[in-house]
Amino acid sequence: MKKIYTVFISLLMLSNAFSQTGQPYITNFTSDIYHGSGQIWAITQDSNGLMYFSGNNGIYIYDGIKWQNYRFGKLPAFIVR
Repeated sequence: MKKIYTVFISLLMLSNAFSQTGQPYITNFTSDIYHGSGQIWAITQDSNGLMYFSGNNGIYIYDGIKWQNYRFGKLPAFIVR
């Protein structure tokens, strides 16, 4: 019985050693912060790390520090999607 207990505890400790710990770093931005529409249709990232978000009113670019907005005027929303 002692042998089974030792094997069980060893496996438990080994499984904890290879498990992930912590939570991913996530920041939620409201539309007040990026000055855009509340609905984002697509997200992509380029090789330089810039994040591109398409919304109803244009394209929003985030470099990790600040937002840039490119608005398309009165184009229909489906063109931006």
